[in-house]
Amino acid sequence: MKNNKLPTMRINTVLRSAALLFCFALIVLACDNDDEGGGIDGSELQVTSVMEIQHNPSGLAPLTAYLNFETSTEANVSIKINGENPLTKFFRNEATEHQVPIIGLYPGVVNEVDVFISDDNGNTISETVEIETPELPIYFPDIEIVEKKTALMEPGWSMMTYQVGLGEGQGFFAAPFVFDESGMVRWYLDIREVIQEGTAPLELLQNGNIFFGNGNSIMEYNFMGFKENQWDMPANYAFHHDVIEKPNGNFIVAVDDHNLSTIEDIAIELDRTSGEVINRWDLREILDVDRNVFVNDNVDWFHMNSVWYDEEDDAVIFSGRNQGAVKVTANNDLIWILGKNLGWGQAGVNGDGLNTVDYLFTAVDQDGVPYPEGVQNGSVVIDEFEWNYGQHAVMKLENGNIFLFDNGFGRNPNAGLYSRGVEYKINEDDMTVQQVWQYGKERGAEFQSIIISDVDVMATTGNRVIFSGINFDNRNSQIIEVTYPNSEVVFEAKINYKNTFASPNGPPTQATLEASYRSERVSVYSGY
Repeated sequence: MKNNKLPTMRINTVLRSAALLFCFALIVLACDNDDEGGGIDGSELQVTSVMEIQHNPSGLAPLTAYLNFETSTEANVSIKINGENPLTKFFRNEATEHQVPIIGLYPGVVNEVDVFISDDNGNTISETVEIETPELPIYFPDIEIVEKKTALMEPGWSMMTYQVGLGEGQGFFAAPFVFDESGMVRWYLDIREVIQEGTAPLELLQNGNIFFGNGNSIMEYNFMGFKENQWDMPANYAFHHDVIEKPNGNFIVAVDDHNLSTIEDIAIELDRTSGEVINRWDLREILDVDRNVFVNDNVDWFHMNSVWYDEEDDAVIFSGRNQGAVKVTANNDLIWILGKNLGWGQAGVNGDGLNTVDYLFTAVDQDGVPYPEGVQNGSVVIDEFEWNYGQHAVMKLENGNIFLFDNGFGRNPNAGLYSRGVEYKINEDDMTVQQVWQYGKERGAEFQSIIISDVDVMATTGNRVIFSGINFDNRNSQIIEVTYPNSEVVFEAKINYKNTFASPNGPPTQATLEASYRSERVSVYSGY
C-alpha cells in the first residue's frame, strides 16, 4: 500500500473516545481472532508523522484519497467512512509506512473518516480525519430509491456504465459511477478529458480492478483512478459493445474489422500477456447473413452486443440484437441458435454454408411437449413461453440455463410493450428450450428499454438484478433486484436523467441522450 507520494495537504486529527476504541477492538478481533496480547493504551504504538491526505491522487476519482503516515512499529489499519451508509475497510499492512486508500467518500461535504491503528501486541490508536470533497458535476442524474429491503439485498453498491450525450453531431462521453443503497454517488471516474467518447462495458476483472473497451484499446483502471494496463488491438480492429475476461486472463472482444464490408459480426481473443490476437470468430461463416426478420441491413446484419465464455466446453455465446443468441465453439463451429424459428436459411457470405435451421431450438412446455407452430415462429403470444427479442447480456448459469435481458425489439405487437429478464432451460441433446422464469413483463411499458440493458445473478443471495438501460418515455434507467424464484422486489432505483438533448431527426440517438449500458453490483474495495 506504499506508493510514490504526490502533493499533499495537512489536516488536523482528533483523538477519539474510549467507546470508539472499544468498537475498534471488536473490529480487530473480528478480522484476526488469532491475535494475542493486551492493552489498548497504545503505549508502544505511536504515530510518528503528521497524517497527510492526498485527495484524488490520480486526478480522475474525486471521491477517493490516500492517507499517509508512519508508525513507530509495524501496524495494521482500519478505516470507517461515517455517514448515512458508513463504509468500513480493514487493511492488514503490517508496516511502519502507510498509504491507505480511502474510497467511497460522500460528494460535496467534509467527510469524517475514523482511522484505527493496531499492532500484533494489542496496542491500538484511534483518530478521525476530515476530507472535503467537491460537489458532483452538474450533469449527473438524480437517483430515486423506490424500494430498499436491506436485509434481503445483495451486499455492495451499484456501478453504472453512464454515457452523456453532447448533442447532435457532438458525440458523447463516459462518466462511470457507483451509488450506495440510499442513492448517493460514492465514486466516479472523471475521464472526460482523458478518454474520448464512450466506454463499455464497465465490469470487474478477477483482480478486482475495472476494465472497459474504448476505440482500439482495452483499458484497466483501479478504483483509485489509476490506469493499470492498456491493451491495443491491431489497427484493423475497433472495439464495440463488449469484452470479457476468460478464466486464464485472456480477453474475448467484440470488434469491427475495418477490412470487411460488414460490422459487429467479428470477435477476437487477445492474449493478456503478449497482446496478440490468438483466435477469431467470424459469424458470417456460420449464420444466415441475409435473414431480415428484424432488420433489413446488409452491413449491420447481426449487431453483436454481448459475449459470454462457457468454460465447460470452451465455447462462446454471442448475442446478436438483429438475429438472436448463438453458441459457437472455439473453432468457430455453430452449436445452437436461440431465437424464434422464422426466416433462417443457408449460412455464409454467398449463402453456400450450413443450413442454420438444423441448429434451432424447439420450444416446449413443462412436460416437454412442443408448442404449436405459431409459438415456434413468434406469431402467437402465450404467457408460458416467449422468445428473446433484441436481447442483451446473455449468460449461462451454473445450472446450465440461459439468462438474458429480453429487450422486446421486434416483439409481436399483440404482446404489448415491455422488457424483462428471462431464464431458459435448454437441452443441447434434443435441442429443446423451456421458459422457466421471467421478471419484467408485469412492469409493462414503464420498464421497457428497447436498447442496451443488463441482467445479473447475485453471488451471495442468489437474487436476480434486471437493469433497464434507457426508457425513452421516462428518460431514466431502472435497477430492480428481486429474490429468486419468488420475485419479491428487494431493491429498486430509478436513475433519472436531466440533460437529454432533443434530436431534430426523430428518436434520440446515442449522441443526444443519456443512458447506462449496464449495471453491476460491486465493492469499491474489491481490488484491495
